[in-house]
Amino acid sequence: MIFVTILFVAGVFAVLRTRARVSGYVAAVCALVLAVLVPSNTPPTSVVALATLASLLLLAIGSFRALPFIDFRRTNPWLILFISYVTVRSLVETDWPYGLVILSSGAGLSLLAVLAGQSWVDRRGRPLDLLLTAIPAVIVLQFLLAVAEVSFRAEAIWPMSVGWDHIESRVNTIAPWLVGRAMGSTGHPIPLGVLAAVGIVVCIWLFVERRLYWALAVAAVAGTLIVFSGTRSALIAAVLALVYFLATKLRLKTLLIGGAVAVAVSIAVYYSGLLENLGLGTVKETDSFTHRAGVLQLLPELVQRGSVLETLFGTGYGSIAEALQRFAVGVDGIDVFDQEFLRTGWATGLVGLGLLAAAVIVGWLRNDVLGRMLLIVMLVMFASWDALSWNLGFVLLVVVAARRRPLDPQAPGEVDIRTKRGRRALGRQPAQSSGDAPLSDQDELARGSAHAAPSAVPHELS
Repeated sequence: MIFVTILFVAGVFAVLRTRARVSGYVAAVCALVLAVLVPSNTPPTSVVALATLASLLLLAIGSFRALPFIDFRRTNPWLILFISYVTVRSLVETDWPYGLVILSSGAGLSLLAVLAGQSWVDRRGRPLDLLLTAIPAVIVLQFLLAVAEVSFRAEAIWPMSVGWDHIESRVNTIAPWLVGRAMGSTGHPIPLGVLAAVGIVVCIWLFVERRLYWALAVAAVAGTLIVFSGTRSALIAAVLALVYFLATKLRLKTLLIGGAVAVAVSIAVYYSGLLENLGLGTVKETDSFTHRAGVLQLLPELVQRGSVLETLFGTGYGSIAEALQRFAVGVDGIDVFDQEFLRTGWATGLVGLGLLAAAVIVGWLRNDVLGRMLLIVMLVMFASWDALSWNLGFVLLVVVAARRRPLDPQAPGEVDIRTKRGRRALGRQPAQSSGDAPLSDQDELARGSAHAAPSAVPHELS
């Protein structure tokens, strides 16, 4: 409780001390950091409730101060609809007063979706990116915590809720020579691996696009963090995202040659025994693979439910454990699907699954290359983790799916200098020397360079 209170006070100080035009951006950064430091599953219920309310208050304060600079037209509407629908669906089967926590979580995620979709700039007009600011620092912090666990057998900040948790009980299949799987502050090895995969993608992008050499070192730290977490699916997700990044940089001829080389290297790796050393060669023999493959037998049941209403709106999250027992799928003792697509479809029906798909598709179309790489990471992890049952997983999805290309020629007040039309438009704008003083909030609003506030704010159920 004291830890969360300190984080909240520090966040309020940061949000109130910054200028109004970036207070929403700072609030979103604080919410992301809070989701990393305080997971939603393993801490005591009182701590989770306090962290949820703290995050909502930070986002509300930041949104209120930055309201004149927020353009609600940049929001991913399908993401807001999905958050609202999931919140209402959860409230139906949640006892009060814990329903207030669910409601606060939904409201906070909706505010985060609005703030993460904005184009934030500092006083001198330089773009600010939520992920580029928070992720590298978070990765370094998690690495230090993981080293303490693996090297000094320090207890995790938030031990797993099984009661007997210790690092020796978490076997690391990627690096079996390690004492076990680290968790950092995420409450479980899998979300730590997901965070590390996101860190690899962000830092490699920073190194290639921004020529920031320190980012390459942080990417190496994130790669080591995946090994410490022992999350094989996160390793695969990071590789696939980087392959997509490489494909966007190369021409067709180079891609064909690279593909042939990749096939040859894959064959060599397969016969070299490297996969076995990384714990990937015996994946099919593990309980985790057996469980995730077994629950896929329930996919046809999504359209063969007891009634049309159950097919459309699902049977709730509380019915998942009962379904695993009734259909005798998966591995005994595991009462979750560990498969977010199936989990969402089973609990919220085809309506919820359709809204999730729409939010991801719209997020892909609106995003830049970095955002699409991160969406690849999230989609791969959806296939092997009940991501949206964790606050960190939901927050990462919201931040990534809400992002929009920094330069959008269709958005008012923005110019894409990569096009001839954009360069001509830029040439018609009044020149401002580098020595000019930065604009104040009032000057920026008066000149109309900030996004116009909407005439009405849509009311969300969550």
